[in-house]
Amino acid sequence: MNWQSISTAPKDGRKIILFYKNRNGFDRHVFACWLTQEEVEERDTDGVGLEAGWYEQIDNWPDYTDVSIYEGEPRYWLPLDALPPPPKEPSNGTS
Repeated sequence: MNWQSISTAPKDGRKIILFYKNRNGFDRHVFACWLTQEEVEERDTDGVGLEAGWYEQIDNWPDYTDVSIYEGEPRYWLPLDALPPPPKEPSNGTS
């Protein structure tokens, strides 16, 4: 699968792989999704005034799982189903 222009990315809350360059010029590849204004208002438990847009999805940080991508413009995306399947567990001879 090839990277697609961000203009074609889904904005329905679906998690995707997103590419952007951060403010230091480093390439960033992150899991992300588009959140509507209504969705960010529901998730803004700190009252910081989040806005609709692209949000990195961080699954191992329970306090903040949606982090705004504010330091660069997303350029390309891939569907998450483009990932290869996880490796199969080795058989230990029991069933």
